[in-house]
Amino acid sequence: MLRHEFRSHRPLRRQSDPQAAAIGAAGGGAVVNVGGGAHGYPGRADNVASKQGATGLMSTAALEYAPRGIRVNEVLPGPVDTPALAALSDQERAAVATAIPLGRTGRPREIAAAIAFLLSDEASYVTGTRLTVAGGMWA
Repeated sequence: MLRHEFRSHRPLRRQSDPQAAAIGAAGGGAVVNVGGGAHGYPGRADNVASKQGATGLMSTAALEYAPRGIRVNEVLPGPVDTPALAALSDQERAAVATAIPLGRTGRPREIAAAIAFLLSDEASYVTGTRLTVAGGMWA
C-alpha cells in the first residue's frame, strides 16, 4: 500500500509543474489537498506513513510554489456524515461520535466551508497549512 500511495502522487507532481506555470502566469491561485489518516492508528502504519508522505509533498509544494503566487494547503477532515459512515450500525456510529470531543460527526458542508476559505482571497496569506476539521478529535 505504501508503494502505491507514493506512486500515485508521482504523476501528479510531474503534471503540476506546467499547471503551476499556468496558474502563476494567471496571477497566482490556490490548491487544497484533502488528506486524512495522517494521525497514528494501531495496525495501520502503512496507511499513516503514506498519508504523512502526502502531507510532506503538500508542504514542499507550498514552499516551491509560493514565489509564483500559488498557495498550497491541506484540509484534514475527521469522521463526516457520508454514505460510508451511514453504512455503519447505529452502535458503531454512536461509538464514532463518542470519540469526538464535540460529540458528533462532521457535516460535508463544514469540510466544504474549510476548503472554500483556503481557496478564497480571505486566506491570501495562508500557505503550507494543515487545517484539521475534526471536532477536536486530534487536538
